Amino acid sequence: MWKKDLLRGILDFRIAKRSIEALLTVHEKAAGDPKVIAAFPSKDHFYKLRVDPYIVFTAGKYPELQAEADEVCRFLMEPNITLVHSDFSPKNIMIHGDLDDICILDFESSHYGNPCFDLAFFFNHMLLKSIYNPEFSNAYVDMADYMAKIYLDGVTCMDRSELEEMTVRTLFFMLMARVDGKSPAEYLVGDDEKQQKVRDLAYAIRSSGTKKFREALALARK
Repeated sequence: MWKKDLLRGILDFRIAKRSIEALLTVHEKAAGDPKVIAAFPSKDHFYKLRVDPYIVFTAGKYPELQAEADEVCRFLMEPNITLVHSDFSPKNIMIHGDLDDICILDFESSHYGNPCFDLAFFFNHMLLKSIYNPEFSNAYVDMADYMAKIYLDGVTCMDRSELEEMTVRTLFFMLMARVDGKSPAEYLVGDDEKQQKVRDLAYAIRSSGTKKFREALALARK
């Protein structure tokens, strides 16, 4: 499980490259494919397992975020752009045999929708670990930036500027959700100082007004 290595501060850029290239390939290949569209007709599981607990519930604790949360929910639920894994995270990326060989698991909430969710959900895990292991903080951000460049240089399934802006806005709620949502990051539970640093980073990204995803990631640098 790649998550175990990352939590220990083991950052292998070969695995990072394989992982983000896999996500990019799925997003690109599935975009506009009628067979894939037909195979994933519903977003019900996605709403119940991701949108409601991560965004709706979290915004309920912060009334000032309600209008913004409504807008993020709208652009996550309405567009039908490509196949979205919606649980693309290090715990679902298994490394076996050669370190370059990975297997991606857990498609329970996969749907045909907006790829910005996969990006925000995945990179959120990198930022959380940069706070969990502050001694390796910039290394996590370096890895995130490396993967973001690979993805953004290759994506064509939707307008890149629109994708980046939506990803930044979704990332804010993903960060907040892992400390104030229904599913807090277990390795931060009980550590009030680090949980507050997650909130601070989320609000720094939001208040910066940036629409560029890599600029948002860079705000996590120490």
